[in-house]
Amino acid sequence: MSNTYSKLAASGILLFVLATLWFIAGEPYLDLWQDRIAKAERLQRKQNSLRQLIHDRDSYEQQYRAINGSNRLQALFLDDNSGALADARLQGIVKQAASDSGVNLMQAVIAKTRPVSKKEAAGETEADKAVTIKVLVQGSIESIYTMLQALDNSRPVVLISNLQVTHQKSRRPISPLASATSYRASYDATAFTL
Repeated sequence: MSNTYSKLAASGILLFVLATLWFIAGEPYLDLWQDRIAKAERLQRKQNSLRQLIHDRDSYEQQYRAINGSNRLQALFLDDNSGALADARLQGIVKQAASDSGVNLMQAVIAKTRPVSKKEAAGETEADKAVTIKVLVQGSIESIYTMLQALDNSRPVVLISNLQVTHQKSRRPISPLASATSYRASYDATAFTL
C-alpha cells in the first residue's frame, strides 16, 4: 500500500512540477507567440489595404479632380483669394445677415490679416486660408438667433466660435416698438478660401 501511495505521491509531484514549468516557461512563450501572430495579421491587413489604395489611386485622383472642379464645392468657400477681398466678402455676409434679422451690428472687424501679395501667399498653410472677423451685435434674443441661423445656413460656409451672449438693460429702446430689454452677442465668424 505504501508503494501505491509513493507512486501516487510521485505522480502528483510530477504533475505539480510539470504544471509549474508550464505556467513559468510554457505559457508566456505561447502568449508571446500568439501576440506575434496577431501583430503579423494586423500588418498583413494594413499591407493589403495599402496595396488596394495604391491600386485605386487613379480612380481616387479622377474623383478628386471631379469634386475639386464642381460648382457645389466652390460655393462652400469664399471666392476671393487675396486677404483683403476675402475679409471684405465675409464682412458683407455678416452685415447682410444682421440687417436681414434686424439686429444692430455694432462691430465687424478683421481678427487676423492675411498675406496680400501672391509671393507671400505662396507659403500659405491651411490655417492661412481661414478668414476670421470679430462681430459684436445687439438686439432681441430672437433676432440674434435668426442672424446666427442665417449664418449657419449661408453659402459660403461661415463657422461661429467664441459666442458670448449677455443681457443688456438699456435706458431707451433701440426702436420705438422694441422693448427696453436687449441682448449683446459677440462671436468670431470664420470662412475659408480655396
